[in-house]
Amino acid sequence: MFKNIKKKRESLILILIVATLIMAAYKDNFPSRHSLMLVLATPVTAIAGLALSGRKGGLAVADSMTGQVYSFDQPKWINPDSPSRNYYMGLRYLKIANYPESLDFFKMALNEQLESSKPNHEETAKIYNSLGSVCYYSEEYDEAIDYYHCAINAYGEVSRQQTGEIFTAFCQNMARTYFGQENYEKALEWYQKVLAAEEETLGLGHPHTAAAYDNIARSYFFQKDYRLALTWYGRSYGILLRKLGDEHPKTNLAIANMKTAYKKIGLPEPFEQWLREMS
Repeated sequence: MFKNIKKKRESLILILIVATLIMAAYKDNFPSRHSLMLVLATPVTAIAGLALSGRKGGLAVADSMTGQVYSFDQPKWINPDSPSRNYYMGLRYLKIANYPESLDFFKMALNEQLESSKPNHEETAKIYNSLGSVCYYSEEYDEAIDYYHCAINAYGEVSRQQTGEIFTAFCQNMARTYFGQENYEKALEWYQKVLAAEEETLGLGHPHTAAAYDNIARSYFFQKDYRLALTWYGRSYGILLRKLGDEHPKTNLAIANMKTAYKKIGLPEPFEQWLREMS
């Protein structure tokens, strides 16, 4: 039986390849290049899907706009009928910026998780966070903020501590969304939560803590509070200088940010002299 299935699959693949070649040969008969690409996408997608269906646990995702197929192996721990599979598929579509499909899979994963007799609050939080990311990249900032709030609340059912990698990531996402809305005060509020978590988890001298300082500095800068921006840029620079050295791109970027804030303040002393004294 398995041999017959394999032969049928190979025959179908051969037929589809021939059909694709014929359509390519008569490409001049199509009214436009776009219509040709849409017609070609169908057999190409089918070929890839059939080829991959023979692989144990293989999955194929086709971009609906271009017909390009992205293939990957489904992890062994994923049950094909579980919410984890829908969540995993949502991540795959998010990776290729197919936001409508990604949103649908994440919503299916969320519904199944919420309807479960034993819901996993940490998984629920991750799904909410992913829904927020889809909305963020779609520039639906209000919806993204709602989902991120749900993620943080769900995670609070698991961990009462406002620290850790997951909590920090949720706060970071919330902050960047407010920043995208140009609501810099709210962005600052969430970046400060990120900083508190990073300082407690990683310490004061870690490069991730420097990144948190930098985000706080940017929030002050866009609020036109250039002196506070310069102070926080300086803290970030101090860590990067010690950890990465004076020739690292991140250190040089920190210098450029400080110079911009310094010029906005309009201090009389040359920036280079101030930087030497500060270092």
